[in-house]
Amino acid sequence: RTFVLLCLQNTRNMLETRYFFARFGGFFMGASLLTSCLGEPEPPQGVLSPEEMKPLLKEFHLLEAQVARMSFQNQDSAKVAFQYLEKKIFKKYGIDSVTYAKSYQFYGENPAVFLRIYEDVSKDLEATKDSVYRLKTKKP
Repeated sequence: RTFVLLCLQNTRNMLETRYFFARFGGFFMGASLLTSCLGEPEPPQGVLSPEEMKPLLKEFHLLEAQVARMSFQNQDSAKVAFQYLEKKIFKKYGIDSVTYAKSYQFYGENPAVFLRIYEDVSKDLEATKDSVYRLKTKKP
């Protein structure tokens, strides 16, 4: 008897869910289609443009690799080195850590834009790797 009641309850829940999607599914699909057609959002005030983010992200990935290759005895030393070099990058590009954090958060909330940025960053890093490899293998 309990099994039958559970089956009836599950069937009722499935029918209610199906009714909900049948009634409102078109609305949600239309709304998602409309928002996807609106294009990508403009960065708000205080957020770096995608073109400004690309070299920063490339620099930070290179910095992470550089610190990882330094072979520090503990994580604290690596963190201090990273923070020191990070400040140099911020100074080089004339921004502060708050602007970078706001920009990173904005693009993290807009994955389609972030993906396009990272595609370019990935290509740049690959080109850098190839040029370094050519220098290492070049005969004197």
